[in-house]
Amino acid sequence: EEERQRAHIVEFCRNQLGEKYVFGTEVTGKDSDEWDCSEMVEAAYRDAGVPICDGAQAQYDFCKPVNTPLPGDLGFLWSDKRNMIGHVMVYSGDGTVNHAVGGRGVVEDPDIKWTSLDRWRGWRRHRDFIQEG
Repeated sequence: EEERQRAHIVEFCRNQLGEKYVFGTEVTGKDSDEWDCSEMVEAAYRDAGVPICDGAQAQYDFCKPVNTPLPGDLGFLWSDKRNMIGHVMVYSGDGTVNHAVGGRGVVEDPDIKWTSLDRWRGWRRHRDFIQEG
């Protein structure tokens, strides 16, 4: 079940490639043509049946740190301007991430473009995907 949900999250995000970025947008369904980073994550997880909160900082706080990401795990960047977590992206597998980025829209990037930055704050995993014991 978890593997299917993870694949669904990645597929959802890839299906948004090329859509517009609008900071603070709120989406109620899955058929939007504009996203901000955390709203796309929230919609992707909801569509996969794994609810998650909205807002990059709240998502960071909710998820648990991991060293090695699996598809569907989240990566986070710090915002000096806002003095909090300011960006979230979905690990898509094979060293790539999908995210909604100001000025670029929804894109797929090599993860190294982000993980090498000083403001990188790590990979995190949804609590429902953490195996106990």
